[in-house]
Amino acid sequence: AIYGTEPSQYSAVRRSISAPEPRRSWPASSDAWEQQQPGLGPARHMTPQASAFGFPNPMLGLAGFTVVITLGVLLVAGVKLPRWIWLGLNAGALLGFAFVHWLIWQSLYSIGALCPWCMVVWTVTAPIFIWVTSANLYAGRLPTPASWRVGIDAIVSLRGLILAAWYVMVLGLIFVRWQDFWLGGL
Repeated sequence: AIYGTEPSQYSAVRRSISAPEPRRSWPASSDAWEQQQPGLGPARHMTPQASAFGFPNPMLGLAGFTVVITLGVLLVAGVKLPRWIWLGLNAGALLGFAFVHWLIWQSLYSIGALCPWCMVVWTVTAPIFIWVTSANLYAGRLPTPASWRVGIDAIVSLRGLILAAWYVMVLGLIFVRWQDFWLGGL
């Protein structure tokens, strides 16, 4: 006993002076309501998918985006990068783009919530992959048959449209996933 109080009394005192419960940004109602809304609250994103490889996913972003920014600065400075760096950048961008697709799927259909920071990463990773791949195809750093040159030139010239179509597809998936929320009582 502490200062003559019984353990049960001590527990009650400790509970009465503890920090209040955190406030929720949306009502604590039924799971059905939470399934119908996109859930932009940060607490909803502490899931196993947040550390897919055993460490926080943002660590991948810090490393990957640091490489992309560094190579971008070198290119702006006029440095001619060797082929192996371009191919390594393309491989990293491909892996990042594939991981983004997995994260989109997990966000929409497993977690059932949208993370604003994650969506920024999705938005940035797509053009990195599309532009690096286009640059490698156009410069001939990716081996392709000569007969594909016309198709490659068309793909490179349409890369902005390809990116826009990808954005529309992702927005469409988000809309369809929570169409009851977006459309309300229509």
